Amino acid sequence: MNIFAGTSGWSYEQWVDAIYPHGLRPSQYLKYYSTRYNAVEIDSTFYRIPDDKTILKWIKSTGGNFKFCPKMFRKVTHDMKLENTGEVIDNFIKNISSLGKNLGIILIQMPPTLKFKNIKLIKDFIGYLPHGFKFTFEFRDNSWFKDEISSILRDYGIGIAWADTPFINKHYELTSNFLYLRLVGDRTIQESNFGRTSIFRDVQIEEWVKKIEEVSGRIESAFIFANNHYEGYAPRTIDLLMTKLGISNHDFIDRKNHEDYQGKLF
Repeated sequence: MNIFAGTSGWSYEQWVDAIYPHGLRPSQYLKYYSTRYNAVEIDSTFYRIPDDKTILKWIKSTGGNFKFCPKMFRKVTHDMKLENTGEVIDNFIKNISSLGKNLGIILIQMPPTLKFKNIKLIKDFIGYLPHGFKFTFEFRDNSWFKDEISSILRDYGIGIAWADTPFINKHYELTSNFLYLRLVGDRTIQESNFGRTSIFRDVQIEEWVKKIEEVSGRIESAFIFANNHYEGYAPRTIDLLMTKLGISNHDFIDRKNHEDYQGKLF
């Protein structure tokens, strides 16, 4: 099982003096981040489709084995609610595909207000998704956890994200050859406190580690991301989880990128 792990986003000034050295320019955050983790979940793609210049900058800042997992543009999920989204999806995929081998899983985060009504909606939507890409749904309402939904996703090799959120009951089903885990938490921790751990969730993290180990023989890869809202400081969350899995940061980062960057930094 290949493991790709990191945090949801990297542009946090609150991480300066925590993982980012004092004086490091924000434009260098991603490059420094990639010396510590081998994947990142991109939240910004939820709000706007990135242009080629931005994507090229991301690629140049990371190593060849680094994976970006973008969120699907919110217009598709939250505004259009999966209906008649063909043109928007085409534009999104056209741009995001520029990531090439650095593209990981595309996360389709559903709104909590969108509940399951009929199978046709999801079936038509999935049927339009292009081949050659990996997708996972994060359902935020329990009405979507049905056998008929799982069956369709399994037919297309599309995942169901495991998520630790207040929106749904914990769900551990696999419908693809990869696992996608999101440690999200709630909104009780304010952004001003993102540089330190405010809530310790060691017990929950240990439970997730056991679940990952249980399915490790059934999947090819695992994508694991922690959000600052989970404990207050996402790097601590993901580092603890990886340690409990018996993996250190240096076991999976791109060694060449790490050495190149350390040479420039020091």
